[in-house]
Amino acid sequence: MSAQYLNSTTPNEDTNIKCNYAVVRSSLNVTGNQVCAGTIDCDQQISAKSFKMDGFAGPFTQITSDSTDVDASSIGDSRLFRVATVSLTLTAGGNTAFNVLMPTGLLTAQSQVLMSIYDYSQSYDTNGTPFAYIGSIDPSVNRFKIIVKNLALGQALAGVLSFNITIIEGAN
Repeated sequence: MSAQYLNSTTPNEDTNIKCNYAVVRSSLNVTGNQVCAGTIDCDQQISAKSFKMDGFAGPFTQITSDSTDVDASSIGDSRLFRVATVSLTLTAGGNTAFNVLMPTGLLTAQSQVLMSIYDYSQSYDTNGTPFAYIGSIDPSVNRFKIIVKNLALGQALAGVLSFNITIIEGAN
């Protein structure tokens, strides 16, 4: 296929394009089902519109204790949200776990839950060293588990943690 054909203002429908290297200087709009068998490298921004990306929902907060489930079932179809704990008190090396309840059908067997600590209301190392991760994902009951550990050797963790959470769908 020639460059002249690609630069045409006439749509080239049902045309397969195969190349080893392509440079797009303006914008690239792709519709339909696309497959990438390699790497997509972008110096600017890649926008995924398969789920809402227009800001975080929440925070959804624990109500009574560090083991209380967090109810995020009112989130709708957003897959980008924030969860906050009650004020945690964990001894050095201690841990706690709680579930985040999701709307029916939002989690599937291919779902991946990505999480990062957004904020800790106290000072790292002085008031413990929080570490958190996703312990399990259970789409059959619409929930996933967050485990929080205090990695500090001699300081108790004492404060509120909030997490940024993103749910993405893996490939079948």
